[in-house]
Amino acid sequence: MTRAPRKRVLLTGAGGFIGQRLATLLAGRSDLDVFAPGRAELDLSDAHATLRLVESLRPDVVLHLAAHTRGAAEMRARPAATVRANLDPAYGIAHCLEAGLIGRLILAHSAGAYPRPRTLTPPRDWLQPADLWAGPPAAGPYGLARRAVAALLRESAQLGGVGFLELSLPTVYGPGDGGRAVDPAQVRAIPALALRTLAAAASGAAEVRHYGSGTEQRDFLHVDDAAAAFLAAMDAPSLDVERLHVSDGRAWTLAEVGALIADAVGYRGTVGWQREAPPPEARDVVLLAPAGLGGIGFTPQRRLEDGIAEVVAELRRRLERGGGRGA
Repeated sequence: MTRAPRKRVLLTGAGGFIGQRLATLLAGRSDLDVFAPGRAELDLSDAHATLRLVESLRPDVVLHLAAHTRGAAEMRARPAATVRANLDPAYGIAHCLEAGLIGRLILAHSAGAYPRPRTLTPPRDWLQPADLWAGPPAAGPYGLARRAVAALLRESAQLGGVGFLELSLPTVYGPGDGGRAVDPAQVRAIPALALRTLAAAASGAAEVRHYGSGTEQRDFLHVDDAAAAFLAAMDAPSLDVERLHVSDGRAWTLAEVGALIADAVGYRGTVGWQREAPPPEARDVVLLAPAGLGGIGFTPQRRLEDGIAEVVAELRRRLERGGGRGA
């Protein structure tokens, strides 16, 4: 009996938050030959080096997760640098697509590339895939750059006859967010709230006060679900759509999240907020309506309550080892 050839998979961004989880899942698959080069092995901004590597590998699938992100304030303060840092790594991949050197490309896309939903006509709460270009990107230069990357790679894939799929992700959370040194100014919402709550519990403070009003909404996706969605997309047959939303369709207020974190920490003080009402821009958060997940046979599995408990436990261990600081 002849065994089926192993599928060749190239993963970019393997050192990132989602990429590390995805690399672990891929490594456990005996039917795959996985290449997950780090920056020292492949500088994606070097288009010629990218072309040489892909030409030698001839991957059946490229999972393209590489992206340049920083804090929102820093990215808005440096729009030219933000756009260039995201576009440069895409040129080499685009050349590979146009040459037909890749079987299929699956791209990580960001909710920040979408417009703010209540600025649209008519205003709406949840966004569909077709809304991507309906207005200016919510994340400013970063969102613009991610739109441009997706558009470039889609056009290049069409020229080369390569399958193309975008997975648009909401706010991803889970253990490991923020890297080795946990800085409250650099991490996403859940670990930032958790760090303040842990600090309040450690000091015996009667109240922990978070930024905002608590009424701001987010939709969250556990990092393990994000990684699993890429595996499902890789294994799925060709689809007649190009953009999926990996979301469970549940919006949480930050007050609800703060309460879950307090429970996980065991904090019995008051959870307070610095504003009575959110600023105007916070009322217009980007929420992605679930879309296309049936086509890849995937449904998010992780409950926010369980994921928050994992985040708190991991942050507590890191703080005890001196790997971070509270807010």
